[in-house]
Amino acid sequence: MSLPTYWAVSFWEAALLFSCAAAWASGVNTDSKMAAAAELAGGDRAHNREIAIQILEGAPGPRRDIVLVNTAAALMAAGVAADPAEAMQFAATSIDSGSARTKLQQLAAFTQAS
Repeated sequence: MSLPTYWAVSFWEAALLFSCAAAWASGVNTDSKMAAAAELAGGDRAHNREIAIQILEGAPGPRRDIVLVNTAAALMAAGVAADPAEAMQFAATSIDSGSARTKLQQLAAFTQAS
């Protein structure tokens, strides 16, 4: 199902505002600048793969920030973290320790074995 662009933009803006409000309320540092759309844009499959690898290798920037916010929301929804600050720390630790990349490699190996 394809959503109209105006609806998708409104949804993502609302999600970003919610994430920022939740982070601010919990004391997470939100001093980063707003990213331009070009800084977040993907591309073809090869380009998106490279972006994912860079993020999993710990490259800083707005793409990593978005991954951390989305992962934090998932961790909170799953009940793994009590607040946005804790969830963001779990997400950052998973990337920075190499655990997230290792898990992705294990998933890739599993899916290619069958």
